[in-house]
Amino acid sequence: MARSKASKQTIIETLADNIAKARSLAFVSLKGLMVKETEELRRNLRKEEVDCMMAKKTLIRRSLERQGITEVDPKKYEGEIAVCCSYNDEVAPARITSAFAKTHEAMHILGGIIMQQVGSKPLIIDAAGMKRLASLPSQQELRGKLVASLSSPMRGMVSVLAGNLRSFVQVLNAIKETKA
Repeated sequence: MARSKASKQTIIETLADNIAKARSLAFVSLKGLMVKETEELRRNLRKEEVDCMMAKKTLIRRSLERQGITEVDPKKYEGEIAVCCSYNDEVAPARITSAFAKTHEAMHILGGIIMQQVGSKPLIIDAAGMKRLASLPSQQELRGKLVASLSSPMRGMVSVLAGNLRSFVQVLNAIKETKA
C-alpha cells in the first residue's frame, strides 16, 4: 500500500532524529525472518536501549543525507533493511544483532556507522567490521575490567602488609611457646 507524502516525511524526520541522537547505527537485513522473530530481535534491542526501525531504502537514504551522511547508500543492500540506533553503547547494535544472527540464519548484518565527535565524519563500517566490533566487550564489562585493574595494586599492597602482620604474630606466638 502506498504511503502518503506526509507519512513518508514523518518517517524521514523520525529516523533523522534517531540518527542525530545515536552513537552508532547498524544496518541489518530482515528478509526471510518471521514476524515473531523480528519482534524477538526488537525486544533484545530494547533491553539495551537500542531502537530498530524499518523503512524503505529511499527514506533511510534521505534521513542519512539530512544528517550529512552521504557515504552510505542503502540501495546497495539487498532485501528489506532495518536501522538499529544505539544511544549509549557504540557496540550494542553490532553485538546484539550478531548474536541474533547466529541463531537465525535469515538475518544478515549489512554494515554500520559509528558517530564520532561533532563536526567530524562518521566512521562507516562494512559487514565484516561489524562482526569484529561485535566481539568487543560491552561498556559494563570494560568498566568492570577497569575497576579490577585499578584495585589490583591496592589489593596486593593490603596482602603484603597483612603478610607482615601475620609473620609478626607467628613470631610472637613462637616466643610465647618457647617461654611456656
